[in-house]
Amino acid sequence: MPVNPFGIRKRGRGDVWRHYANLLRDDKVRGALRGADGGPMDKTAKSAAEDTDSEGTKELMTLLSGIGRKDGPFLFADRLYDAAASVLARASYKLEDVKPIVKTSAADPRLLGAFVSAAINKVISGSDVVELEVQGRKIPYLGMCMSKGTVIINGDGGWRTGFAMSGGNLIVRGDVGDMAAASMSGGAFVAMRNAGNYAGSFMTDGIIGIMGKMGCEGACITGGRVFVGSISTGTFSIFSQKS
Repeated sequence: MPVNPFGIRKRGRGDVWRHYANLLRDDKVRGALRGADGGPMDKTAKSAAEDTDSEGTKELMTLLSGIGRKDGPFLFADRLYDAAASVLARASYKLEDVKPIVKTSAADPRLLGAFVSAAINKVISGSDVVELEVQGRKIPYLGMCMSKGTVIINGDGGWRTGFAMSGGNLIVRGDVGDMAAASMSGGAFVAMRNAGNYAGSFMTDGIIGIMGKMGCEGACITGGRVFVGSISTGTFSIFSQKS
């Protein structure tokens, strides 16, 4: 294997299975994995019917529409997230109220991803599971800064999906773009298909599972594990920081 300037090395198969078991420990994660090929999802991953006319959803849509470029360049996810968290601090809504926004909002995708992430993070608990229907779009930043609970994206994830995760479980039932789970410090991130370049860059802890193929390896990884390969055939590779 060529020398990697970031100090990443590929480990043996036995080490793969021993560490990868941590990713499959949670019942809700296993349920989502069983449904990854279009089969029925585990009942623990089901959520209540959405109410697009709820007062909570209407309030969230109003707050989202009030955030503009004056609140920060859309290139900078942290500024968008901070702007969203600021307006959400005074909002009253339930976790289920967030889901229709992903389907119906025409907001800039970068703002939408940061806003939905901040809205979920405010109200989700460690035992909650929320599924997001992205309607064929690749929305950046979904799952940003999550620290607990389980978020399932039914479809593909955009650029920097799972950015700055510190806990919880984020499952993408499709492909993810570049820099997936970048700056991750904890939790578990799973992409059921392929990932772009640099997944897990600047990662300090946590577990990333890419069930299909991955582009270039992540840069500056100092902790955690990145698994790449097929769950059905057991053909994995594992990448981790040299000790």
